[in-house]
Amino acid sequence: MNALDNVMNNAEAAAANYVSPAATQPYYASNVPVKPTLQDMSDASGILVDEYILTKPEGLKISRDMKGLLDSIDVQIDMSDVVPIIQVRANSGGNTTFVKSYDGVSTSTGQNLYAAIDRLARSHEKVDGPYPSVEIPVTLINAVKDPKSTLTFEAETELGYTPSMTGFKEFQKFMKALKKAGRTLDEVVNVRLHAEKKTNTNNNEWGVIRFELLAD
Repeated sequence: MNALDNVMNNAEAAAANYVSPAATQPYYASNVPVKPTLQDMSDASGILVDEYILTKPEGLKISRDMKGLLDSIDVQIDMSDVVPIIQVRANSGGNTTFVKSYDGVSTSTGQNLYAAIDRLARSHEKVDGPYPSVEIPVTLINAVKDPKSTLTFEAETELGYTPSMTGFKEFQKFMKALKKAGRTLDEVVNVRLHAEKKTNTNNNEWGVIRFELLAD
């Protein structure tokens, strides 16, 4: 059983055992501060990076400051640093809210995950999830220049990427490709991140990342 399986199993158990706070006690009573431990902080921490990769239907942006778009970038990924998460996406009036959990039980802000989902369901038009995803820290192998400005990101810049529901499928394909190539999920690997456009039956377009394993 891998780390993502553990998170999913915790989420399923939490869902099965969840009782609405309103049915038992006032909500504030479930938020009494407790003394945190270093283990608590470790379990509720994500990745630490310099910038986050943004996916667009037409290409990739390494940060919001970029003016242009990239077709692909070459990075190094330490697979042992990839963090499994459970994520929920809520939409209302064109605005999107994300809630995530590192253990399948509590949100990253310390709330009960399913209490948070209940609140989102009451205040948003559509709620997707909980669904599995990952936080992926990557390191640029070479310097990358913005094609439409003087902005440059130096080699070894640390970037982060959290796939959407459809983007996570691409990461799952990559994990299978790693195993097929005789690699393990705790190795450091060189990868080309490709911009990939997705379209649904309503002709809505969005971008994800496709992962290509490179030779060391």
